[in-house]
Amino acid sequence: IASSQAACLRTAAASMAERPVTKGAVGTWLDQARAVAQNMERTEVAISTVTDLRRLNPRAIGTPEVEPVLRAGLDSLERSLLAIRALFATMFTEAPEYETPDDGYGEQVRPAFAVLLGHVADCLDGFGARVQAENSEVEVERNLDESLNLAGEARAILTELLLVDPREETGLWLLRGSILSAVDHVLDPLKLEDRARLRESRKPR
Repeated sequence: IASSQAACLRTAAASMAERPVTKGAVGTWLDQARAVAQNMERTEVAISTVTDLRRLNPRAIGTPEVEPVLRAGLDSLERSLLAIRALFATMFTEAPEYETPDDGYGEQVRPAFAVLLGHVADCLDGFGARVQAENSEVEVERNLDESLNLAGEARAILTELLLVDPREETGLWLLRGSILSAVDHVLDPLKLEDRARLRESRKPR
């Protein structure tokens, strides 16, 4: 699920790095995100099945429980996915039908936005690896923290490029503010994950 969400953002990043934004392009990204949501539902069922099977398996007694770790990670990814869909929906509303340099972003903002989306994708991959890790938590967690820091730096650069006088460009200001807020909402669940609780849930009971 984490890799699929990261792929959504990398698709958008690659497109924005090459050409102006259009409704058709953003619609494709939205469809890709919706497909991840469907996979997430199947993953939720799979986790529930593992939980039920564990109860029926005497050999599982005393072994680490993986279900709480997976479920907590999936919950965080679900919040991030909702934010990704909200981000793309905001972009879709304002995107022009046809390719034009005046797409609301411009030649400076679009490449910076693409870089930010790439770093956010790295954060999602790092978070997925963090949930999956068992014996190499320190290294994986360090990689995730580094990705989050890089995303924060890219966001700061994008914020500077997006600064406009809201009195002169109210609509554009609101659009860009919504986009930055959506990016924050993608990252927040990855930062707020209770890592201590995840580690505790791995201990045998």
